[in-house]
Amino acid sequence: MGQVAVGASTRRNEELRAAFKKLLGTYLIGTAVFVATWFVINPFFGASGAWDAANWRKTLAWHRKAAEAGRHHRDFCAYLADVFDSQAPCGARYRLWKLIDQTPNLDWLLLAKRPANIVRMLPSAFDLPEWGDGWPNVWLGVSAEDQENYNHRWPILDSIPAAVKFVSYEQALGPLTLMGHDTVPGWLIWGGERGPGAR
Repeated sequence: MGQVAVGASTRRNEELRAAFKKLLGTYLIGTAVFVATWFVINPFFGASGAWDAANWRKTLAWHRKAAEAGRHHRDFCAYLADVFDSQAPCGARYRLWKLIDQTPNLDWLLLAKRPANIVRMLPSAFDLPEWGDGWPNVWLGVSAEDQENYNHRWPILDSIPAAVKFVSYEQALGPLTLMGHDTVPGWLIWGGERGPGAR
């Protein structure tokens, strides 16, 4: 298995996408490229950090549509928050796990910056089905903006059972090589920093 690195040039990214797909049978996906129906929602917190009940209702509607179509849709949850943040509002995490359990036709992407918190915050801590080898509709991910953070966070995430484990290399603030560990992520999202203060 050759070395797979994520670099800055478009040509190199295309080569890496092909190599990653060949090695893992999955897709390396950039910020603006989606290969499946993709819902970006934030039902854990609202944009202001407050409870957003409307998004919870939308999620149930999306699940009904997916179930009627006999399909699975991807649901990128709490992109403005962290499901595994110890400062989450009281009861929010339980409500989220309950919603995930009720929506098997949505594949939930849960992204964390705090992978060390994940195990103690899995649904097994509540009166919900055991986590076991991972719920089939939950993907666990970790953000890694550079090599140092990847080297620290990926092994923690990799030790936790999950249907799919992914890495968000975004904002990409430094070079990243995926090799050097026993495994590589099953899925990778990457993108540069945007806006007036982009580095």
